[in-house]
Amino acid sequence: MSSILKVLGFLALTSVALQAAEPVAKDILSAALSKMSGATSFIGTSKSEKTVGKYDITTEEEIYQRADPDGTKLQRIETTCQMIGKDGGVVRSFVICAIINRGGSWLVDDKKKQAIHFSGLSTISQGMGEVSSSIGQNNNNSSLDLAETTLPSGVQCYKISMHLNLDADTQQTLKGSIQKTQATLFPEKTTDNAPPKDPPVIPLPGVVVYYIGKNDSLIWGKEMFSTVGDKMSSCIYSTLNVNVPVEDSLFEVPRGYTQSTSDSMQDLFHKAITK
Repeated sequence: MSSILKVLGFLALTSVALQAAEPVAKDILSAALSKMSGATSFIGTSKSEKTVGKYDITTEEEIYQRADPDGTKLQRIETTCQMIGKDGGVVRSFVICAIINRGGSWLVDDKKKQAIHFSGLSTISQGMGEVSSSIGQNNNNSSLDLAETTLPSGVQCYKISMHLNLDADTQQTLKGSIQKTQATLFPEKTTDNAPPKDPPVIPLPGVVVYYIGKNDSLIWGKEMFSTVGDKMSSCIYSTLNVNVPVEDSLFEVPRGYTQSTSDSMQDLFHKAITK
């Protein structure tokens, strides 16, 4: 599910408005944001590897998006994840597909032939939209750094780091949006005798890094870091194509699949992963 969230965050922040920034970096980023937001469709793939404890985890994703003339945005994210032990053997693997269509948000498992409707994703999407809007409307004091880099896929990119300097009111708005999203993802179970909990520390975005193709002005990746430098999200594409045909069937829940509903992340994972 984290892959769904990071892609939603990537899409939300393609609409950030630039108020004040260095001219060259601003022009490059403005052109890329305009190109991505104006695309009617795109197909992207990504691959990431990380080590968690004694396991190497490899995640591959295929992302499809299409904007229809009526304003509907359709999405499909196919995720293949493998957990590999130190001996090179696969300890666990799964393939899951997230679909956002006119009927809502779904997690589809072809192996189990089940589709889970996740009612909380609309709230999460709304919260991320509020974060994007707050940043876009209140970044008058932001600054941009411009560098060049080459992605692992070989794509040569401009690396533009947007340093956010948000005022106190905007920070409070962001905290409220993030808290709402967290509450939807992980609702707390309370009991009458439970002691009060300290309020969670809410990380705020401090830097947004864009990777923009030098030859095509496409946004090949985006990373977000907190005000203390911790990475909050990352989405780097290996392949990326815009304004290409994307079939209707990719956004449809297959007929005959067992359907259920989840309203929290815990319940969603229980139904999709643990059974």
